[in-house]
Amino acid sequence: MLSAAERETGLTDWGGDAYFEADFRRLLEAMSYSLRHESNLTRQGRAGADLRLAALLEARLEFIDDRKRQTEITRQPITKPMFIVGLPRSGSTFLHTLMSQDPANRVPVTWEMMLPSPPARDDRDAGTRIARVEGILASMGLQTPEILALHPFGARLPEEDHLMTEIGLLGDNLPAVWRMPAYNKQRSATNNAVMFALHRMMLQTLQHGRRGERVLLKNPGHIFNLGPLFAEYPDALVVQTHRDPAKVIPSVAALIVMMRTNSSDDRPPPEKVAQGNVRAFADGLGKAIVFRQQPGMTQRFCDVHFRDLVTDPIRTVERVYTYFGLQLSRDAREAMQRWLADPAIPIADVEAALEALVKRGTLDVRRVPGSAAIYMNRRR
Repeated sequence: MLSAAERETGLTDWGGDAYFEADFRRLLEAMSYSLRHESNLTRQGRAGADLRLAALLEARLEFIDDRKRQTEITRQPITKPMFIVGLPRSGSTFLHTLMSQDPANRVPVTWEMMLPSPPARDDRDAGTRIARVEGILASMGLQTPEILALHPFGARLPEEDHLMTEIGLLGDNLPAVWRMPAYNKQRSATNNAVMFALHRMMLQTLQHGRRGERVLLKNPGHIFNLGPLFAEYPDALVVQTHRDPAKVIPSVAALIVMMRTNSSDDRPPPEKVAQGNVRAFADGLGKAIVFRQQPGMTQRFCDVHFRDLVTDPIRTVERVYTYFGLQLSRDAREAMQRWLADPAIPIADVEAALEALVKRGTLDVRRVPGSAAIYMNRRR
């Protein structure tokens, strides 16, 4: 795989110590072993893995070459990046995409995080990268109706920023899609500071040519790594989303089971996946509570509850902006309202939440602002 990537790109520098090459090679060896011997991949799953890893390895070579040739990338400042964290399935994707409508927010989308080279200003500069990413997602079974009903995957869509660390084989998505015990063991032995150092490097590349924009990122998994996150970004702003875990865990388990099923003959029992997630997030949230009790952290975290978000999205965004002393412009507000009014947006989780609130008698549809009432009427 390494030789094929070198032939395809004409590049041979995998980064050395500056890009944690030793960790990268250990992780690649462990992942290769897992995919051959532990993942029980189907023919389609093997094809999807081949495409994803080929793109990832080529992206690493090109990313490192960009930074060597355009040294100004390495001097890009990243100031007060905003991270949305918390339980998965707690409205973070909805909030992230809603806030991405603000032109002042720099929100990386899937294709540029997976294939960041050369740095592009927008989709028009992407060349064939968008089509390549769409093909990879389809080959991995991530664009079936069942998957998209739980999480919208698409080359042009905002996505969790763990994609930015896949150049170091440290993303969260791959071990969710494929069963990889050997890889997970090696991943656990890798210092999370490596992940965030690569994360900053990638942000610099994605920010190149876009000075002045505010970076907005999302990844529920950061709840496990608040210490390393703030060590790398001492001025970070964090929005933590909250939702009843009894609603969250079944949805998480369903998504993981379906992603695995689409690429493997491995059929993980949903209850086992759910129990593993309960233990992991209980531990992660417990550590987050302790972390947030440190001096100075109160003003760095803004809490958003799922119910508030789905019943009044714009007011929720206003509260986040006010909390952090940011300006919500008229253009941004109007763009968010247009997005909310679009019946084609992926809002399955929001609709389900609204429906559940109505059934419990805790929500009067007639009092739901704007688009939420439209969603409920359409669902009926």
